[in-house]
Amino acid sequence: MQADTLAESFSEISSNKHYTSKFQPHKAHTERQTLKFNSHNIETYSTVFSIHELLDALSTSNDSAGGPDDIHYQMLKHLPSEAISTLLSILNNIWLTGDFPSSWRQSYVAPIPKPGKDTTNPTNYRPVTVVPALA
Repeated sequence: MQADTLAESFSEISSNKHYTSKFQPHKAHTERQTLKFNSHNIETYSTVFSIHELLDALSTSNDSAGGPDDIHYQMLKHLPSEAISTLLSILNNIWLTGDFPSSWRQSYVAPIPKPGKDTTNPTNYRPVTVVPALA
């Protein structure tokens, strides 16, 4: 029951009715557009990731709660080199194809009470989304 109340509150807060009438058609039109991930651009930001970039990203990641995939950053930080290479290949394939695993589109929403506010009021919570570690 509490989860339903919080879900209704979060849904209400993020609903389209909070957007201006001028912005709503623009939003609807933009959401219908297919994203084009393909590019012939050879800028450095368009190239595949290097092993050094992956290791740097892992070393600077925060140890946060595991998401729907139950993978924690500590697990990724301690992968053997062969597994890191495999992970890099997977990530580069996703980068090149734009084909994300559907499971990476799932997340948990955790309601966090606002400090000093009445916790019986669902509007006094902020939703924090926990996404899969690799997403």
